[in-house]
Amino acid sequence: TIKNAYQIRYTSTDGNVVTPYSNVVFGANIVSNTYENGVGIIEFDGPVTAIGNQAFYQCATLETITIPNTVTYIGSSAFSYCQGLTSIEIPDSVTRISEEAFAECNDLTDVKLGSGITFIEESAFIRCYNLTNIEIPDSVTYLGHNAFYGCESLTDIKIPGSIEVIEYATFSYCNNLTNVELSDGVRNIDSEAFSYCNGLTEIRIPESVVSIEDDAFYGCDNLTTLYVMAGSEADSWAEENGYAVVKEGADETEEPEEAVEVSLAETNIQGIHWCPEYFGEDFGWIGTFRVVTSDGTIYT
Repeated sequence: TIKNAYQIRYTSTDGNVVTPYSNVVFGANIVSNTYENGVGIIEFDGPVTAIGNQAFYQCATLETITIPNTVTYIGSSAFSYCQGLTSIEIPDSVTRISEEAFAECNDLTDVKLGSGITFIEESAFIRCYNLTNIEIPDSVTYLGHNAFYGCESLTDIKIPGSIEVIEYATFSYCNNLTNVELSDGVRNIDSEAFSYCNGLTEIRIPESVVSIEDDAFYGCDNLTTLYVMAGSEADSWAEENGYAVVKEGADETEEPEEAVEVSLAETNIQGIHWCPEYFGEDFGWIGTFRVVTSDGTIYT
């Protein structure tokens, strides 16, 4: 374990050494960087504690990488534009993924997030067009705006209740997103949070949500049905914005407070008459009902 803490192992698409964009952002100094038998090894003079800002920025041939479990954060643009990166596993020791950490990693399909992450900052996975598998752990309390903007291949996402706010454009242009699970605990859905998610046809909004911006689902042309708790903020918002609503918690079998049955025999109504009048070709026959009582009174 001590030895592994002093190393970063990786593979490359061309079988050659991948040189970090910045060599002073790892919490230790690089001693060597070799590539043998299909594996690259970067050796350090101490434990690796960070994959810092722009560590592997634009390292287009980086394919896979093993992050030591001594690392506590992934810095800004640490892996941005690593076009060949296909998958990555973030260890439990990491607590923060900084802004644009994996921006525009076009071949990235699979991300496994450790259970220690609390912050996923803005644009962390923006335009990872082929990302299909990612689970947000319950430890995450902050998900920044644009975090998954343009992740066109993402189909399913569960947002844990530990995340109270879905920020601006967090899932905008996730065109194939069809299943969104919002857990109880989510409170605010901000402007354009799910804009242009054309694969969405329905979504359940928990009772914990107290604020939804009018354009939260802007451009979601196929979204027609919202599942909400009767009487909740989401219930009111959905009806105001013209969505079909399926209300949970409503008692559909509730009887009227008092049912009264009255027969004509118990009243003084003597007759009900239909009185038609012809109003020409445009309107045809239009008429009124007249109710005649026993004392001769006529009601129309």
